[in-house]
This record gives sequence, C-alpha cells and structure tokens, in this order.
Amino acid sequence: MKMVSAAKYNKAERDLRGARVYGVGALQFYNNIGAAEPTDKPQEEILTSKEKEKRLLVLITSDRGLCGSVHTAIAKEAKRLLTEKASEADYKLVLIGDKAKASMQILHASHVLFSCNEIGRLPPTFEDASIIAAKILSSDFKFDKGFILYNKFRSVVSYKTSIIPMFTLDAIVKQPTMSLYDSIDENVLVDYANFSLAQLLYYALKESAASEQSSRMTAMDSASKNAGEMIDKLTMSFNRTRQSDMEETNNNQAGFDPRHVIQMEEAANILMSPNVSHDARKAAEEFFLNIRNEKFPPEYCRLIIEATSNEFVIFEMVQLIVMNLFKQWSILEPPIFRQCFEYLLENAIKKFRISKLIRAEMLRACAKLLKRSIFDDKACDANTLDQTVHYLLTNEDPQLQAIACEFIEAIASEFATSWRTSNLGISFDFHLRARRSFEVLFLFIYLRKKKFFSQ
Repeated sequence: MKMVSAAKYNKAERDLRGARVYGVGALQFYNNIGAAEPTDKPQEEILTSKEKEKRLLVLITSDRGLCGSVHTAIAKEAKRLLTEKASEADYKLVLIGDKAKASMQILHASHVLFSCNEIGRLPPTFEDASIIAAKILSSDFKFDKGFILYNKFRSVVSYKTSIIPMFTLDAIVKQPTMSLYDSIDENVLVDYANFSLAQLLYYALKESAASEQSSRMTAMDSASKNAGEMIDKLTMSFNRTRQSDMEETNNNQAGFDPRHVIQMEEAANILMSPNVSHDARKAAEEFFLNIRNEKFPPEYCRLIIEATSNEFVIFEMVQLIVMNLFKQWSILEPPIFRQCFEYLLENAIKKFRISKLIRAEMLRACAKLLKRSIFDDKACDANTLDQTVHYLLTNEDPQLQAIACEFIEAIASEFATSWRTSNLGISFDFHLRARRSFEVLFLFIYLRKKKFFSQ
C-alpha cells in the first residue's frame, strides 16, 4: 500500500509543478489591477465585509479516504466560516468530492448549490475544472464574492488549508487600474473572467490532489508498520500457544491414570443400563461432556482404548481423537495425524472381535481425517489410500473385502455431505473444494471397486 501511494504521490507532485503557473498567473493579474486581496491578510479579514452580501464557497475534496485529516480540515474550516460569518453574508456551497458532500450535506443542506463527485479516482484535469467553472457560471446564484477552500501542498508531511478568492466580472470592471489596459472590450473581459475561474479551480484541484496523496502515503506507511507489528505479535502468540499445547500433551501422556478408565467404564455402564435413577444418568452424561471439553491428546485416548473393552468408552474415545485433532490441526506435527489415522484403520481392519458399530465409527473417523487432510496430506495421501483399498479388495478373506467396501462407503458418504464435519470446524466452502478435489484424485477407488466386482 505504501509503494502504491508513493508512486501516486510522485505523479501528483510532478503534475502540480506544471499546474501552479495557472494559479500564480491568474492571481498575479488580479493583484496588478488591485482586485485580489493582499496575500498576507488573514482569512478572517479576507472574508469580512461591512455589508451582508452573497458569497460562494467552493470546497475542494475528493471521493477517496484513508488519507488522514485532509478532507476533515476542509469541512471543519467551512463549518467554522458558516457559523461565525453567518450574520455577515448569505453563503452558498459548491461541494467537490463525496467527502465534502458527506460532511456538509446533513447540517448545511440549505446552503448547498450543487455537488460534484468522481473526483480523486483519477488525477484532476483542466477539463474537470472547466466543467465545474461552467456549472458555477450557469447557475442562478449571482455572488458578490467567491472563495475556493483547498489544501495547499507544502511538503511530504505538511499542507495548509487555504483560501483563494474568485473574481466576478463586476469586480474586475470596477477596478480603476483597468484603464491602463488598451483595447479591452467587454467580450474579452468576460472570456478571461470565465477562463481564469477554470484556471484557479484547476490549480486548487492539483494542490489538493498533491496534499491528499502525500497524506495518504504517510497514512499507508503507518498502516504498514502497524500491520507488521500485529503480525509479529500474532506470530509470537501462536508460537507460545503451540508450545503450551505441546507441553500439555507431553504431560498428559506421562500422567496416564488407569483409575480414569475405571471411572469411564462405570459412567458408561450407567448410561447403558435401563434401571438407573435420573440423577445417576444425568451425572454420567455430565461426566462424558466434561471429558469432551478437556484437551485429551490423541496418545492418551489411544491408551484408554487399549486399556478397556467397554464399547461405549471406545466409541467416545474415537470421536474424541477426531475432535481434538481437528481443533489442533495447525498446531500438532504431521506424524501425529498419520499415526492416529493408521491406528484407527488398523484397529478397524485387524480386530475382528470389535462390534460392527465400533468398526463403522473408526472407518468414519478415518474418512473425516482423510477429508480434512486432502490439501495437506497430513493424515493420508492418495498413494497410501490406493494401496490400502487395493490390498483389502484383492485379499482372499471375504471379511476384509467387506471392510474395504465399508471403508469406501464411509469415504464417499463423508465427501458427499457437509453436515457430518460442520460441527468440527469445516466450513461449507472447504467442503466444496474438498469434494471437487476428491472427484479428481480419488475416482480410481470407485473404478477399482467396479473392476474387482466385475471380475
């Protein structure tokens, strides 16, 4: 952002050097005939008049923001003039840019003559200034004095909110020094007055554009620094959290307590038994809910599965393995995911004594891990999956062939729907991308299955 703003600022500054001759030349002519106010007078003195008169105030801003207080300074100065000088003159406003319109339209809508937008998206041109000048001259408002409120560019880090007077034809004709110029008829004066108004507007637009781009470059520089500091802080926080979770994992693995397994089995027996009190069942449900909220590492869950034969406990631990792996997907190391995937798949294949419900849940857990790792291959890659399915389908044992079909069905069901893993943090957008990738990478599973059964 800073580099883009710097490039636009350099172009605006180059354009300003060529545009300053328009404003300086017009002001010099009006100074020579005595129409212009002395440049060393303060703004209050320039805008002060003994009689209440009609005045036009042109506010130069743009449609774009993110440039500090450039536009706010214009609106603030205009509101001050309208408040303090309201008794001296009737003001009308010409609002150049959406920022001036947004600041003045609500409280001072009755003073607005017209507004212009599409300013600031491209560098201002003399054609833009000519269109604004023509609209001012063709309006029904005949002003006695006019002023252009703009930001005068000083340096990269400095600008000043300034005022340029606008000159009507009557103000030019009434100057006594106009008699020094020979052969100037009324048509020439009218043409020059109109042209000089466009000159002054073009000059003010270029000054404001340079001030805006310099302020935006400074703002983007500060934004880049703040973003860099935020990234550093978030990286530090991520690393500390990751280290803390790794330490907690190691501590839990080292602190496995067989009594914990006994408590789980007792709570599971209560839930599976039909003849228990309501309070006992509620206490057992809360016990397993608390277990789900704890950060049990996968290794700890595997130790519990090995230490028990209670199917309800095994079922809960399989689900807990998947849940905790999903929660810590960006924190844990890839070998942990692969070990858990292989462990669940191996138990589903080799342990024939487990019930069909437990085997189906283990296969569904493998399918969920496969879906989550389809883009990073943390749990399983395409080649490993192909070899596993091929081994099961070509095995002579019909029970392994049945397990292969169950595994393929679990994978297909997982990739076909989004609601199965939505509670584990997988978004619908991730599901769609995973499904498209699955259709491309893993189509050979279905082809192999079809070919096998056709033989």
